[in-house]
Amino acid sequence: MFPIIPSSIKKCRLSHSSIIHISDVYGKVLYDSDNSEEIGKTTELSSQMYGLSVNESTEGNSRYSFSVILDNQIVGTVFLTYNEYWVVENAIRKILTLLFLCLSLGIITFILTMGFSVWLLSRSILVPLKELKEATEKIAEGNLDFTVKYAKNDEIGRFSQTFNAMKDRLKDSLEKQQQEENSRKELVTSIH
Repeated sequence: MFPIIPSSIKKCRLSHSSIIHISDVYGKVLYDSDNSEEIGKTTELSSQMYGLSVNESTEGNSRYSFSVILDNQIVGTVFLTYNEYWVVENAIRKILTLLFLCLSLGIITFILTMGFSVWLLSRSILVPLKELKEATEKIAEGNLDFTVKYAKNDEIGRFSQTFNAMKDRLKDSLEKQQQEENSRKELVTSIH
């Protein structure tokens, strides 16, 4: 007789339109996932074929049957019936889900990459420009005792070096002008 069917198989239903039917060699139904009332009855679904056979498809349903062999003897047959349309629909649903996930991951990656690029751009361009702006405000206030600290050898770095050189020349010029003014005052004072 056919071995006891594990409870995990007894509770299984493969998909929305899939049915498992197990019978012994005499056609007695041992398990039917679609109709538990058939269990114990004799049915004409029994197959004496060895291996897997594909029965004809009807209305989108395909039936596969394969023999269960123990000790080199056929002890029963398992029939698997499923709806081909559901399989195709399920495959398309999975493909669309994966496509959506890939697209979402691509968009998220693009956003993160753009955010990181903007952050790098702001650190490499906007921060030095802000420092140069603050330096021009200090010069406008008359403060020439500072140095723009940007050591990179790029366009902004060369501009910063030129800006510092201009500030130093302006400071030297103002110091010379102040010395000349002091000298002139001393001369005027000594003449009086």
